[in-house]
Amino acid sequence: MEQKNELFRNALFAGMALFAFTACSNDDDPSSNVFNKEYKLVEVEWTQMADDEITSRAFDEVKEIVATKSSVDEYSAEFFQLEDYQQTSQFLSDDPELFKHLTGTTPDMIFIPFEGFSTIGTYYHITGGNQAPFSLDAYNYPSSERVSQKVSSKAQFVLRNTSTIEETRMSATYRAYFKEVDGDDEIEITGKWKGVFYSCKYSMCSTTDFKE
Repeated sequence: MEQKNELFRNALFAGMALFAFTACSNDDDPSSNVFNKEYKLVEVEWTQMADDEITSRAFDEVKEIVATKSSVDEYSAEFFQLEDYQQTSQFLSDDPELFKHLTGTTPDMIFIPFEGFSTIGTYYHITGGNQAPFSLDAYNYPSSERVSQKVSSKAQFVLRNTSTIEETRMSATYRAYFKEVDGDDEIEITGKWKGVFYSCKYSMCSTTDFKE
């Protein structure tokens, strides 16, 4: 019986020592209490690595629009380029839980890539162009090209538009810096981003008589 009690005391002591060591180790680890702090985004930098890709394809599109009456004695039709194309942005992370904690419930809107980078492995700041939320959720947004062509005539007509559209699919590598709101802690995270965007390379309009 005394031998069993001695074994129990030794096991209890070993467990308490292990718990104390773990607690001390966690206190010394700055990342152990990250989820108890609030952080704000400082900056995001971008590059392309060897495993990132950028591919483009061009295709022709023909659309016809029947003119409608715009006044008592006039018909008109208007064509908006790229209005049917939704562009996309999505961030990826090896640690989604940490990513979501750092970016918060309402992620910052940041500038995203719209072309390839000149040097692989060199990080760049992006200013201007399209913006998307710094979020793991896929984000869809319209093209920034809001060019339109409008034609008017006394007689009803059909507006025919011929366009060459370029679709670009791209992936890139990012690194983001965060700073503690009420402290001095700083955190850097890295990950991948992928997106799709469109541009109109050529557009020409012509008209034909409307026939019932």
